[in-house]
Amino acid sequence: MKKIILTLIILSMLMALVSCKPKEKEELKLGFVPLVDQDKLEDLTEPLTNILTDKLGTKVSMFTSTNYVGVVEALGSGKVDFAIIPPFAYVLANKNGGAQVLLSALNKDGKNYYRSELLVRKDSGIKEAYEKDGYEALKGKKIAFVDPESASGYIYPGAMLVKGGLDLEKDIEYMFAGGHDKAVQMLLNGDVDVCATYEGAEKKLMKDFDGLEGLEVLEYTDKIPYVCVAASKDLSDDMKKKIKEVFQNDLSSGEGKEACEKIFNLTGFVEATNDDFQNVIDTAKIMNVDLSKWY
Repeated sequence: MKKIILTLIILSMLMALVSCKPKEKEELKLGFVPLVDQDKLEDLTEPLTNILTDKLGTKVSMFTSTNYVGVVEALGSGKVDFAIIPPFAYVLANKNGGAQVLLSALNKDGKNYYRSELLVRKDSGIKEAYEKDGYEALKGKKIAFVDPESASGYIYPGAMLVKGGLDLEKDIEYMFAGGHDKAVQMLLNGDVDVCATYEGAEKKLMKDFDGLEGLEVLEYTDKIPYVCVAASKDLSDDMKKKIKEVFQNDLSSGEGKEACEKIFNLTGFVEATNDDFQNVIDTAKIMNVDLSKWY
């Protein structure tokens, strides 16, 4: 009788453990920062989310926000399960929400880094003044940055100006456009004198805007770690492993690679650790960014 009771107790405990095992979600949210308008982003990312849905066996849908912090918060809270995000957004998601980097992406040149650039209009005379007087030529100018959380659209170009001797609060007038395309548009419209964006934006946006041939690069920043694939701390280890496998295999060749290239010019993915983002943290310090109090 005691053996029967003991057996029943053990069986009930095993059943309880099985019932407590977390179920995989029926739908996964893949986050993107607002690189372009949401409608355009949905069109760009649809082939990618379709492939992920097929290979993971779970529906994957796109999530974005009106600003970078919305995506960072969503990844930290688990509202977004995994994301393809720029380096500074990842650092914030990791520091404040425990997000984990899975992979670092490779650009069209096969490198896992890129640069930011400052653009000006060719007819503004700013480049000629800059070549003569350096950063002094930018005093009193209006500059469009992208977003306070954008590495290429604010942190790195801002740090470059600070290292060049400018006080961002006193020497220039700056604003945040809310997207790389919007920053370039403000420059084209004449609303600002300079805009900060990622290297090559004036070529990638050629089909969207007229007049880009009238822009020129004023200066490039230091190297910036490229975008990465990051996962919420709440995502299961098994799903993280599956996601890594899909990105490194199915999304690094054929139709999958083509889908990635249309978004960030992604051509492949390699292993990554938090050490790869130390340069981002150091640059943020130049900008007096307190990573622990961002949101």
